[in-house]
Amino acid sequence: MTIENYKDGKLKIGKKEWDVKECELNQKDLIFYVDNPRVYSALRRFDGTAPSQEEIEKHMCSMDRIKELKESIKENGGLINPLIVRESDFAVLEGNSRLAAYRILAKIDPIKWSMVKCVVLPGDIDDSAISTLLGVYHIVGTKDWSPYEQAGFLYRRKQESKMPIEIIAKEVGISKGVAENYIKVFEYMIAKNDLDSEKWSYYEEFLKSSAIKKEIDEHPELEEVIVEQIQNGEIEAAADIRKISKIAKSKTKKAKKMLEQYRKKETDLYTAFSEVQEEGGFDKVFQKVRDFRDYIIEEGFVEGASASQKKSDIVYDLKKIKSKLDTIIKNIENGNS
Repeated sequence: MTIENYKDGKLKIGKKEWDVKECELNQKDLIFYVDNPRVYSALRRFDGTAPSQEEIEKHMCSMDRIKELKESIKENGGLINPLIVRESDFAVLEGNSRLAAYRILAKIDPIKWSMVKCVVLPGDIDDSAISTLLGVYHIVGTKDWSPYEQAGFLYRRKQESKMPIEIIAKEVGISKGVAENYIKVFEYMIAKNDLDSEKWSYYEEFLKSSAIKKEIDEHPELEEVIVEQIQNGEIEAAADIRKISKIAKSKTKKAKKMLEQYRKKETDLYTAFSEVQEEGGFDKVFQKVRDFRDYIIEEGFVEGASASQKKSDIVYDLKKIKSKLDTIIKNIENGNS
């Protein structure tokens, strides 16, 4: 296809300025960008084969946000922001949602909605520039891609470019740490054969908990239980992953018992959490007092203290504690601070 009636322009991407053509193109001549995160994970198969243009259009046109966008475009009489197109294949690098909305409108009135405002980039634009362009629009700019979509984009960029994460992060304008975390979660979802975008926040909460990781290191079967319950909906909300973390952090015997029952599937998460909570297992003051009590009544404490070189100091401190306890108990019971 030859582009006619265009105006020369410039578009800065990163530190480089590209020559572009500003024009109107027939929306029927444009194609969806296959690596668009809006549809990639929904339509990409696990074997890596790409979806067809028909599949992409059908999927995108069924999305509620596209239907809402269609009404906005209709109200404005066209696009405010042009599509950004690559000349070599007329793929819409930026603006796939708007193209989908135009396709819906064109089915109603093919003539009125045939031409769409575009900025056409050279066909030889490199992948690094495309990555920077999309990062500016969707990761550090309007951030209209969800974290899951951003993670998928970063993951694919890493897989295809084989570049170090710090370079990829720099391309799109985010920190290395953020990029590493996004890719880590996305890779884990792939490993667990679960690319449900609705489960992204579940896995993110799960993987960021050091308390859960420590427990899994000691009891690997816990990981399988948590992942299974994320996938089957037994864990009702992503924030509920924190309940597992809180139980794991609690040092009470009750918490250890309930966590054991949970990983053995002898009880559910919500019952386990409720029982630990009712016992006061999440109260830090209670835990410290309970830890102290357990320590001084445990078998061998008296013998150890008696044999200690600091025996006299231990006796002195225990007498001070004993003296102070009567006052503390009285103040607590009377509600005094």
